[in-house]
Amino acid sequence: MKKTLQIIGSITLLFLGSCTTEFLKEIHPTKKTADTFFTNDADAKEAAIGLYDYMTKLYGANADAFLPSFDMLRGDNLVVPKNFGNNGLSTFLTLNYNPETKVASDGWQFSYETIYRANWIIENVIDNTAISAETKKSVLAEAYFMRGFCYFVLTHLYEEVPLVLKVTTPESYYPEKATNEECWNQVVKDLEESLKGLPAPKPNFVDGRANTGVANALLARTYLYRTRPGNKQHWDKVKQYATAVESLGVYALEPMQEDKFRDIFVYTKGDKWVKNQEMIWGAGFVYGPIYGGLPFMYRNLSTLGSIGVMPVGMGPIQVVNENGVGYLPGNGRTGQARYAASPELSDIMIQYGGKGDKRTKEFLFYPKFNNYVLKNTADPTSVIVKSVVNTDSLYQKIKQTNGTAGEYLHIKKYAIKEFIGTNIWDGGYNHPLMYPVIRYADLVLMRAEAEFQLGNMGVAKEYLKKITDRAGFAPTYTDGFSGQALLDEILQQRRVELFFESQRVPDLIRLDKFKPPFIGTATGSVPFEEKLRVVPIPRRELDNNPNLVQNPLWR
Repeated sequence: MKKTLQIIGSITLLFLGSCTTEFLKEIHPTKKTADTFFTNDADAKEAAIGLYDYMTKLYGANADAFLPSFDMLRGDNLVVPKNFGNNGLSTFLTLNYNPETKVASDGWQFSYETIYRANWIIENVIDNTAISAETKKSVLAEAYFMRGFCYFVLTHLYEEVPLVLKVTTPESYYPEKATNEECWNQVVKDLEESLKGLPAPKPNFVDGRANTGVANALLARTYLYRTRPGNKQHWDKVKQYATAVESLGVYALEPMQEDKFRDIFVYTKGDKWVKNQEMIWGAGFVYGPIYGGLPFMYRNLSTLGSIGVMPVGMGPIQVVNENGVGYLPGNGRTGQARYAASPELSDIMIQYGGKGDKRTKEFLFYPKFNNYVLKNTADPTSVIVKSVVNTDSLYQKIKQTNGTAGEYLHIKKYAIKEFIGTNIWDGGYNHPLMYPVIRYADLVLMRAEAEFQLGNMGVAKEYLKKITDRAGFAPTYTDGFSGQALLDEILQQRRVELFFESQRVPDLIRLDKFKPPFIGTATGSVPFEEKLRVVPIPRRELDNNPNLVQNPLWR
């Protein structure tokens, strides 16, 4: 942690430092200190906006960023087929992380840098008479929210971390850890404090900034993560905050047309943002024509998980079969991606498909490179696929070969609709993407599970039915579920509905299923140990802070 705090300390000196000589006390004509920065509303608002840089660092530009690495890749939804080889994602799929793992170190540093910024804002705004009461209220609310969110992430992953609630000084460089309960209580305290000044969400508007809908949804998730099997504790709070989100009256499940589950995640049309009632909070990304973000996509096609986006390496293309049906492009040389849907998830999806689930139509496959052909040899972007492959039969083959022939199933979940070759800002090369951090479907399923745990079976079914009806199941589908079977169905619907939204691993942990056979079965996985449930405190922080102690499971 010392390195992190030294960075923070240097920032502190930049903004707060002073010297004994008159020369060094002079105000620099271009640089701002805390004394000269927080002198008006515009400065305070600018500081609040800067907090959201954390979202970009948290989710990164690839699927091996901090939060996705630990909340998506460690679970049982993905697999590395035999012929894929090792890549950056394998570290987490195979549980080969340790206190030296860079992603864990980066995430710790990003979080505490943002906490410092939030503390800096709070201390310089709270009693500042140069800032209007209205601005002060909103800026402080965002600072408390982002600090609470940082501690939410840290506590969820590391379990026990230092609670730094004031701007760091040399005297506080070496903080000790708080208990897990103290950390969670601080998350709740900060989020509750933020509700006093955050704005209400705007109807049908996709926003990457915090509002009361986001804060209540995150509070519901906070208590959900704290639940454990056989214990009724926290379920009343999950229901309370999920109900608070619903009561705002601005969120609803987006309708699904035909088999296009991915259209639910569309927020742009032409040069306009489109209405979307389902997104509660999104993280914005920008990506270019040959560079993927999380998730990768281009020209209406998700290439999530691919190493590259162009089969011929000649610029962005539309890959279709002879009938004009779009396919996912694979890497230009191998046709391989980094991972595939696990057999267990594929089994569930195919089973649901037979019951009318339209989400399963998102199953696609990456053809091998020799399955590509140019429709026009003079046009390197006129790629078509030679044949249409039935995904069900392909899946059966995959189960027998574990993908050794190069084919495998993949899920296309995210897409940009009617947003091809143009861009609101730059003419087409950097398309914006809003990754769903929290959406309303998650809150609906939280409410269903909470009602079940609180003994309200009929209400639990009502909320489950909202999800299954939208997915395409028969209206009577939920009628036959009761008891444990009802809970199992709610959890299974969470697995399918929230696939690739960083919720599977938290669910496995709170359900006491973060262990074989649910995880650690990918080729190359280390032998399972209980310590793998917790992200280890980075070695760098332990070496530099004598008061910081590693999680007991990792000692």
